[in-house]
Amino acid sequence: MAAQIIESSPGGEGSESVFLRLEQKLQQIVLDVVDHGAGPIVGSAAYGAARLDDEGDVDAAIDRIVRESVLTTGSAGFLTGLGGFLALPLTFPANVASNLVVNARMVGAIAHVRGHDLDDPRTQASILLTVAAADADKVLGELGVPIDEDGPHATISRLPVPVVREINRRASLFLVAKYGGKRLAFSMVRAIPVVGGLVGGGIDGALTQYVGSLAERTFEPV
Repeated sequence: MAAQIIESSPGGEGSESVFLRLEQKLQQIVLDVVDHGAGPIVGSAAYGAARLDDEGDVDAAIDRIVRESVLTTGSAGFLTGLGGFLALPLTFPANVASNLVVNARMVGAIAHVRGHDLDDPRTQASILLTVAAADADKVLGELGVPIDEDGPHATISRLPVPVVREINRRASLFLVAKYGGKRLAFSMVRAIPVVGGLVGGGIDGALTQYVGSLAERTFEPV
């Protein structure tokens, strides 16, 4: 599965172009992780298949995928939040990146074990929205797309490619808000040694739990 970056012009200079590059970068990270992983983390299909082999049941495999992901992001949030201001410049961006990577692998794995094609651009669009914890109903509504009774992913799966690309663009905005914005929102809290780690770990784990639950609702068995 090749990661599919949105097609867009660079726009203006300065903060606008930086923001656009950040949108594209976060989208690239999500799709790359789902495809082949990152560093020691394997891609979603391999991870999901391994858990399904271990558990022998789709629902049990998904429960384990979510549980392991929550533990991973919660621990990473705690460990990288320690140390105060001296550690913050290096560890805080790493923490944000690790959350995004783990959440992306988790959502892709859930989609895979439920029988969805990770190479399908429409599945990728739903993955992006889910990793960003976005309200898919709202996004589709803003585009004037009526939602099928089977839910937003079923709706997206029948949309033409130009509309899917617009969904990807909007999903990227949510990714920036959820993962790029939180770096600023919690920077002062994380700057307090130990307390910053406790708060950061709890927030990271809670976000992963929510994203995992959203993925279970989004990707029905096929």
